[in-house]
Amino acid sequence: MSLPLFFSKVSLRKSWGEFIIGFAILFIGLQFLKEAVPDIHNNPDSLHFLTSFTDLGFLSVLTFVAIGTIFTIIIQSSSATMALTLVMCYNGLIPFELAAAMVLGENIGTTITANLAAIVANVSAKRAARAHLLFNLFGVIWMLPMFHYFLLAINYLLQKKHGISILDTHLSNVQYEDIKGIYPIGLSLFHTSFNVINTMILIGFVPFLARVATLMVPSKADDDEEFSLKYINSGLFSTSELSILQARKEISNFGLRIEKMFFLLQTLTTEVKPKRYDKLLSKIQKYEQITDDLELEISLYLTNVAEGEISHESSKMIRAMIKVIDEMESIGDVIYSMSKTIDRIKEKKTKFLPHQEEGLRELFDLILLAFSEMNLNLSKGFNEVNPERAFMLESRINEKRDLLRQRHVEDLKEKRYKHKTGALYSDLFSLGERIGDYILNVTDSIKEYQKTS
Repeated sequence: MSLPLFFSKVSLRKSWGEFIIGFAILFIGLQFLKEAVPDIHNNPDSLHFLTSFTDLGFLSVLTFVAIGTIFTIIIQSSSATMALTLVMCYNGLIPFELAAAMVLGENIGTTITANLAAIVANVSAKRAARAHLLFNLFGVIWMLPMFHYFLLAINYLLQKKHGISILDTHLSNVQYEDIKGIYPIGLSLFHTSFNVINTMILIGFVPFLARVATLMVPSKADDDEEFSLKYINSGLFSTSELSILQARKEISNFGLRIEKMFFLLQTLTTEVKPKRYDKLLSKIQKYEQITDDLELEISLYLTNVAEGEISHESSKMIRAMIKVIDEMESIGDVIYSMSKTIDRIKEKKTKFLPHQEEGLRELFDLILLAFSEMNLNLSKGFNEVNPERAFMLESRINEKRDLLRQRHVEDLKEKRYKHKTGALYSDLFSLGERIGDYILNVTDSIKEYQKTS
């Protein structure tokens, strides 16, 4: 029945088909696992070693928490380990309370899979994996002192329903056969209630968990100098809306990197220490390569998203975002060109006149203001952007460029500096004005999107 839905061209029907087939495969897998588990009655020695840990009091509880954790790590599936726990408890290999302890361990072990997957992921994914671990670990920690009372509450509910205590360790074989079907119900109730209560308790501590996860996975000081996608996991697609949201966040981060690249350029113009100068120049070169890689990867990601089932609105958003990243990559190219011009000025030991240096500083300050406005707009929803200030700043950049050019022509006529010096100076303010154009084009792409919405 679900197969026609799976191949449907209608996005909603296809999603329902995937949902049904996914659950079907999950339960088929659990059935295979149940059938593959050794027959404990006919092969009692297969897992008999666990019985040696059942008479250690509360130490047994801690031991089976550890066993549940280890089994889940080995099997790499909490669902599979839960099925194994149900089978073991159902067949009488371990008592109910120790099966519940295994369930607690499985809640810890299931976080290991996410942390292993996050090893090659970005910083945000690593932090999410750590938060998952902390969430379940704190849950087990507060549960252990309450463990006995929690089991009594579960037992009370089941005893009212079925009339027999699942915590009774002195059942006859006949009594055990009568109630063993209740054990899976009890474990399921324990697992569900634990996770629900744990969520209710820890939801108020989410900011604290986030801070701890951030401390566990700090951002490296030189992260911006290496290519990495912060929000996009290449090859992993969910809904088109979520994918577009991830891409928008990545583009916003792209804009911040470009702004930092220009700040490095501005610092380069005043740096006199050779080692620091060379380091700044090397950083700008690295950033230029990073901007190329970011433009390529984000564009590829958006193209892959566009090939799926998306709405007309999402299609327009993707087109606007591709234009935005193309303009930002161009900004990176211009900044790199300016750094090479500055380096030529240093090599030739060219000195600008005081009013030239002052004019360039004023132009660069205007460009930084334009960058701030661009990144403010990128951090908003595209429909919330007001482009007026961006156009005003670009107009001021043009005016400043015109003033510098006019004064430059006058200085050449008065022979205040050589033509080679004037050419390098002209390159800097012309390239600076071009950055202003590209910054405005970013906001202009957003404005075009607004017109078609």
